[in-house]
Amino acid sequence: GCDPSSIGKCLSALEAWGGKMLVSEDERKKIRPEAIESLPHPIYCMASAWRVSELNVLLSHCNYRYPLKDENVYVIGKDGISLAASFHYPLHTSLISLRNRLSKLRETGSVDGFDDTSSEPPLARTIAVLLDYGFEPNERIESIDPFGDISSEINKMVGFTPLQILAAAVLDWKDLSEFAANDDAKKLSKTVVDRFKFYIETVAELLIRKGARITLESPPLSRPGRKICSPELPSESIPNSLHRSVRLSTCQSIERSLMKIDKNSYVIEFFGGEEKIKNIAKSWLRTSNRSVKGLGKILLHSNKSAISDSFSPGGSDTRSCAICWKSFGLVKNRKHLCRATARYVCEECSGRCVLERGEAFRVSDGQFSLAKVDLRKYLDFQDEKRKTQRKERLENANKTSATKRDENNSLKEEIFGRVGKSVRNYFLEEVETDNEINNNQTESLNSTLRQTQDAFHERGDKLNNLSEKTNALKDASTDFAKMAKELNEQQQGGFFW
Repeated sequence: GCDPSSIGKCLSALEAWGGKMLVSEDERKKIRPEAIESLPHPIYCMASAWRVSELNVLLSHCNYRYPLKDENVYVIGKDGISLAASFHYPLHTSLISLRNRLSKLRETGSVDGFDDTSSEPPLARTIAVLLDYGFEPNERIESIDPFGDISSEINKMVGFTPLQILAAAVLDWKDLSEFAANDDAKKLSKTVVDRFKFYIETVAELLIRKGARITLESPPLSRPGRKICSPELPSESIPNSLHRSVRLSTCQSIERSLMKIDKNSYVIEFFGGEEKIKNIAKSWLRTSNRSVKGLGKILLHSNKSAISDSFSPGGSDTRSCAICWKSFGLVKNRKHLCRATARYVCEECSGRCVLERGEAFRVSDGQFSLAKVDLRKYLDFQDEKRKTQRKERLENANKTSATKRDENNSLKEEIFGRVGKSVRNYFLEEVETDNEINNNQTESLNSTLRQTQDAFHERGDKLNNLSEKTNALKDASTDFAKMAKELNEQQQGGFFW
């Protein structure tokens, strides 16, 4: 697959060395005309293929702000050309691609484009990007010069607005459903049916929420007061070298009178129903959505003098709105000047303003959407900047706190180190003193024990001597008793005998 970020880097590198995505007329004269004329605009290619990421990158490298530069326009000398025409109507092209895919589904059974299961279809994402870049939701195709093969496809849809092309796709689907109902081999799966309905309703809501109107008249063959450009230009075979999404396919011819959307109940039902459409439209029409703060990115013209008519596609004209082609009147539908594009537009296509330098500037719906996106991006950037700054402050505060904590810990260690040393010394000295005292007491106790032992020994000796004397005395007593007995016997015998 393609890497959009790599494309952006390559484009930036080429631009730094003077390269251009598009070349001027003088530069094209130096190249073979056929090599340039067969190439569609890169924005057209990405929009037709629904390549959202690449489309976003390419647009960021193009000049999509008025006044448009010459290098953005293939046909130079077309002063006053609209943004859509200069890029070959990419908003319309993305919807024409939907019709082409339906034709392919009818012919080959291919479900290319309808097998995406994301919550937001790639077609809706493509349209959302284009609307954010200022493309008009109600602009009619005013043809492009037939310099290449893609002009036939676009010119077939002259006079159609994006929402009317979407309605044409709905009618294509109706024909396809009837065709498939009569052929079991062509029967549409429930998945394809559900995805198509989801595509239509999602895209319709997106366009209406950005200002697309269902009340516009059916597509005319030409802008009022200008030559008719036949919608059925010859379409020769397309070179195989072109991208498949750029090739022309046999889209069904649509009866233009059916493109008065608010009168077509079948289309209204596919768009989500009348009640839903009204509620979506109210969100665009409410008062709070009528002005936006400008940031100086959109060039707003202060000069209200008359604007010269331009016969370029989408150019200003004093007779009709440059966007929806509605004819101006003296009382009803008075003309207004879009201060961003310097074109005359009607009230419905320019009911909003950009607030700049203390003044309100009327702008078209597309330029209003662009200003809102600019403001949103600016606020998001400021919000992200505040978050980054807050994060940096917290990190710095944490670093400062950690540094102070380390310093405090070092100071505590130093203080308590000194105190601890003193305490240790104190207790060590006390222990040494206690040891000396204990030693003295031990020596004294040992001396006392030795004296006691000597005394015990001396007493033992005395006891031994006493025992010997006691035994001697006992023996003497026994001898005395014996002598006394004998003497007593002698005395008794002498008196009686």
